[in-house]
Amino acid sequence: MRKAQVIGAVTGALVTVGIPVLHIIHTTTKATDAAADYIDAAAILWRVASWPTWKICEPFGWKPFLYTDGGMSLVVLGLVVITNAFLFVLVGTLIGWLLRLVNSKISLLSDE
Repeated sequence: MRKAQVIGAVTGALVTVGIPVLHIIHTTTKATDAAADYIDAAAILWRVASWPTWKICEPFGWKPFLYTDGGMSLVVLGLVVITNAFLFVLVGTLIGWLLRLVNSKISLLSDE
């Protein structure tokens, strides 16, 4: 794995895990607290972060809800983390490839 891919995977995993943590932190605050305004923002962020996983699970008829009657679903959280880490690896690969292409063009121009 290249550096850009590792950075992408770590970023995808941390962002994905950070969103439910943000939601948990802010749902435990008082309703009169200014931080309570972020509850809806965390829910919206989770919806955006879990969208690729929903699209993958949709053809199989599975609805990957993060919160179930038994509490937080670690299976769903793990699936979303893996999906987003993979997508960020693809983005990291693309960025690394583009940077390498730009650097090679710059070195070719400087040689002339």
